Amino acid sequence: MKAIAAVGNPKPGSHSTYTTDDSPAHSAAQWGRIVIDAAKTGAER
Repeated sequence: MKAIAAVGNPKPGSHSTYTTDDSPAHSAAQWGRIVIDAAKTGAER
């Protein structure tokens, strides 16, 4: 759960490195992939 805590809960429309669209659905999808990737990376280590 460290990955989720580190990522936090970005707000739609916020200017973050990973959010390329102000759409909440798109933002959630982007952050979802980031969290999954982080979890996979953590599992591999």
